[in-house]
Amino acid sequence: MIFKKLKTLRRKIRCKFNLSIMRLNKVHPTSLISLSKKISRNLEMGPYGYIGPNAEILQNVVMGKYVMIGAHFIVAGNDHNYQKPGIPIIFSGRPIPKDTIIEDDVWIGTRVTIKSGIRISRGAVIAAGSVVVKDVNPYEVIGGIPALKIKDRFTYEHKIIHDKMLKKEPFESLYCD
Repeated sequence: MIFKKLKTLRRKIRCKFNLSIMRLNKVHPTSLISLSKKISRNLEMGPYGYIGPNAEILQNVVMGKYVMIGAHFIVAGNDHNYQKPGIPIIFSGRPIPKDTIIEDDVWIGTRVTIKSGIRISRGAVIAAGSVVVKDVNPYEVIGGIPALKIKDRFTYEHKIIHDKMLKKEPFESLYCD
């Protein structure tokens, strides 16, 4: 019991320390972010999330609760106007950035790149090394370059059970029977 309390306290101190160094004010204090190259200060992240080392997360990324992300994760691209004839890309400006949404209980493997403006729906799993260029449906397992559906994570009945759990407050859902 004491070991569990010490472990919880250690995690809380580590999370708050990491978040204060990176000045991430919109990240829940129970989430853990490894020291990374470049994470936008406007990152929003719900409770009990994890981002592995060397992540590059540009602006306008919103993550739900229970999101796990492996090392060398990148949210990039879709940020240059390249379709203006007679103007070099370097001088053509950038469009208004779109939000990248990663919903609840998403697991993203190591070395995954996601094009900005994509929505990854709840419960999705993205295989290591994938490049995601289009929205991902709930509870899909995807992978490859470009990432394509491999299979569904759950049966229809299991999706209903899992959705019910995700609707609960995080503390309740972690310690429910």
